Amino acid sequence: MKKLLVGLVSMLLMLCIAGCSGGGDTTDDTAANDTTEESASKEPASEGDLDGYYVSIGDCLYDTNEEGNRVIIVNFDFTNNSEEATSFDVAVMAKAYQDGIEIEPAYGLRDSESAASGAYDADGTMRNVQPGATLTVQEAYLLSNDTSDIMIEATPLISFEDVSITKTFSQQ
Repeated sequence: MKKLLVGLVSMLLMLCIAGCSGGGDTTDDTAANDTTEESASKEPASEGDLDGYYVSIGDCLYDTNEEGNRVIIVNFDFTNNSEEATSFDVAVMAKAYQDGIEIEPAYGLRDSESAASGAYDADGTMRNVQPGATLTVQEAYLLSNDTSDIMIEATPLISFEDVSITKTFSQQ
């Protein structure tokens, strides 16, 4: 009786191990490889849904701060699709990179009346936006050099998903 019980338990364990092995899938991997190649060849989206907020990275302009350092000012269209009023700063984390290294936010820019571009609004990111409304806001970044491309990335400020949008600007 004991041998029979040990034999049954052994067979049950072997079936479990065989069922968990990765060698049993005979599906064609070509479709999976095609999907991977397609997604790798697609250009990253410069707009999209970021956890209830629709964000589009728009155009940019270049200016200098009060110390004469060159900055990039990036426009974002922020649509609040949530159920409560919120601001861009509370919902979205926007970063800029040059040569793969994050660059600093730019402070000390002139206000919109005196800026060379005539269009910088430092306070827009803090304005509350009602559900369903869209506001164009701006973020400014201090450039580390005058030649490298600038990659802008926006993600939800708090999220458990890997969601982001990006756009690259050339200085040439």
